Amino acid sequence: MIASDFDSKGNLQSVAAISSIQPFVKEGKCTIYDDKGRKESEGDYKNDKRNGIWTWWIDEGKDSMIIEYDENGFKNRIRPPMETVKAKDGVFTIVEQMPVFPGGEQAMLDFISNNVKYPKSAREDDVEGRVIVQFVISKTGDVVDAKIVKSVRSDIDEAALNVVNQMPQWNPGIQDGKTVLVSFNLPINFTLTKRKKKGENR
Repeated sequence: MIASDFDSKGNLQSVAAISSIQPFVKEGKCTIYDDKGRKESEGDYKNDKRNGIWTWWIDEGKDSMIIEYDENGFKNRIRPPMETVKAKDGVFTIVEQMPVFPGGEQAMLDFISNNVKYPKSAREDDVEGRVIVQFVISKTGDVVDAKIVKSVRSDIDEAALNVVNQMPQWNPGIQDGKTVLVSFNLPINFTLTKRKKKGENR
């Protein structure tokens, strides 16, 4: 059975195979549309939950990516369509299995928080900002070729580079069953917890 779902303004929201009307249970192929009538995503439902491979259209439909869901409807992994996976000078930006910091993203954030050193000169000058460090995870999981792609000022930039270069080995990225080079852009915020008031003695 195929059913169409509309919002309160009469705009088409989805066209889906269903196994029941009351309650409304999606089971099988489904296409979801955005508020402008453009195809937003397409894939299968199982027991009213996204399941398996879904294609999502992004940037107003100009590009797409593939998200794989487990049987509970949770994202299992994100991967681009194979035809969009390209390496520049042997370095990828997106691969089937992205590199992972040991312990995951939160462990990486904790590592940065515990190891970054706010420059004394920047504290004295009351300077804050966001540095973006670009680096490559090698085929063995090492952090290499770290450089600044968005600067605040030299002392803060150096502190950001230092903490990135101290990172332990990652689990390397994998594409087509092989470990590959993968590039990352990592923002690091430098924020003073207590800002000095204007005119306060330093």
